[in-house]
Amino acid sequence: MQNDSTKGSPLLLSYQETSRLLGISVRKLSDLRKDREIPYVRVGRCVRFPLDALKRWIEDHKQGGQVNEQAPSQETGKDIQQGGLTP
Repeated sequence: MQNDSTKGSPLLLSYQETSRLLGISVRKLSDLRKDREIPYVRVGRCVRFPLDALKRWIEDHKQGGQVNEQAPSQETGKDIQQGGLTP
């Protein structure tokens, strides 16, 4: 029985599907797998990437600033448009 978060979504993704979802090349994904930096499973000779494990991997590897729940102010938008701030 599938829960709502996996309904209609495959549990295991191919190299092509995973690279497209992550926005990286298949070669980079292959390097990450070979270095055991990204979660994967073998199904016979096939390598697949578990969707739930990828979501956790992304959460665990986030870096940088904090997520701001509020929309940017109009004043900030003006500064960015005028070149005063870099996005």
